[in-house]
Amino acid sequence: QRDDHQFAGIVYTAMHYQAGMWSFEQTLDFGEITTGKARMMIRYAIHTENADNLELCLRRVIGEPPDAVPANEYDPALAQLVLDLLKGRKRGVADFDKIVGASPPNIQSKHLLQVMLHLHRGMIARLVGDNTVLKKESAECEKAWQALPEELMAKIEWLLPRRRNLESIPPRQRTKLHREALARTQAEIESYIKRGYHFLIEP
Repeated sequence: QRDDHQFAGIVYTAMHYQAGMWSFEQTLDFGEITTGKARMMIRYAIHTENADNLELCLRRVIGEPPDAVPANEYDPALAQLVLDLLKGRKRGVADFDKIVGASPPNIQSKHLLQVMLHLHRGMIARLVGDNTVLKKESAECEKAWQALPEELMAKIEWLLPRRRNLESIPPRQRTKLHREALARTQAEIESYIKRGYHFLIEP
């Protein structure tokens, strides 16, 4: 029953955050912090690429289960890497590869795992200015995204770095795959926003 209550609380807070009704901090403050909620908030902070939210999250939810997430897990390690890059610290794509090797993400679906790894590696390449890796990973991400079985759906928040990655490829260097992916991603984001997912509206 406690697990059901915690799950309901996570869904409730996620709905309010995704609808833009609560700020990141309000969402974090509501109810108790559980490992599930902590992971969810870390992932939102990663994909919105907000340094303040990343700092807040890493300060508040890193620790020992069941009330926090260990710092050496994939999500917190990636969050720290993204924060370091947003703050101008010198790190690189190799640091992402080390994270994947040391703390592989715990995703049951191999299809979603491939989408996420290409997405995140492309995101890190973009943040460090490695255009060659960015182009390659964006293309591989799109192939994996389009190959998802019908019963699987990528996380809504993944659309944000997906668009940023594609937009950051210089127009003259975009392949047909990149251009079509960008148009598709923009259309998906606009569709979600019209349905009330206002957290996708970027400043």
